[in-house]
Order: sequence, then structure tokens, then C-alpha cells
Amino acid sequence: MPKATPKKKEPTEVPVVEVVEESVHEDEMNVFVPPDEVLMSSLNKKVAFPKLSWRLEAKILKIIGRLVKAVPGLKDIDFMNFQPTDFLSVASDLLIVAPEYVEELLKLAYPDLEEADMEEATLEDVADLLVPLFYAIAASLFTLMAKVGDQTPIPSAA
Repeated sequence: MPKATPKKKEPTEVPVVEVVEESVHEDEMNVFVPPDEVLMSSLNKKVAFPKLSWRLEAKILKIIGRLVKAVPGLKDIDFMNFQPTDFLSVASDLLIVAPEYVEELLKLAYPDLEEADMEEATLEDVADLLVPLFYAIAASLFTLMAKVGDQTPIPSAA
């Protein structure tokens, strides 16, 4: 017995197509959240991350300012488009001058850091301590600039 083939139904109506606006999803802004502690890798020691009061931030920025004055070539580096090779032009000056400023920064920001830890710290440990500190200072400065920008009246063209 032959099988019956179903007949295809021809569409009698045109389907209604709804145009849905595509929402553009902006990536969330990366926000730096300071850690509670910083691990000094080589010593396997955790150090409390400092609470950055405005006075501490001001003192840290003052030290950084003195470092920039001591190594004039740092002013020429575009830190917004930074490449590691950018330091080559100032490396010798930086290596001579920076250690005293770095030590001053570390003692100021991490007062609980013991002298013995400073003596045994590696360059990686110093980076472990300084990088989140610099991120926190930068985040604070960007927040301040945004607030000032929001409060600054824009002159009208009259």
C-alpha cells in the first residue's frame, strides 16, 4: 500500500517581524579594589595593605614627585601608552636614584614592614608591594579628577 504524502501548506499570511532594538552592552569599567594584604612572594610573608588617607597619599605623591625631579627623563615617558622599553633611556639614572625613594615609600606606606624583611626582600617583593599601592593612588586620583570634572561648570557661549 502506497504511503500518503502530506501536502505542504502554502503560507497564507506574511509573518509579522518585530524589529527589536539591539542594546549595546558596554563592558563594565575595571575598578581597582585594594587588597587587604600583600604577599611578598620570596619571603612568603603577608603584609597589611595600608589605609590610604589623603595625608598618606599626599606624602606618597610628594616622594614620587621628588623622584621624577631627580630623574628628568621620567617626564618624557608617556605612562598612558607605556611600554617596558620606555625605561631604557632613564634606566641608569633610575637605578642609581630610585632605591632611596623606593625605600622611603615602602617605610611610609608599610610601617609594619620589618627592617629584616626589607633586607631580604627581592625586586619581585618590592614590586608586589609597590604595584597595588600605585594602582590605589592612581584610582584615587582618577576618582578625584572625575568628581572635579562633574562639579566644574562649563562656560556657556553667550
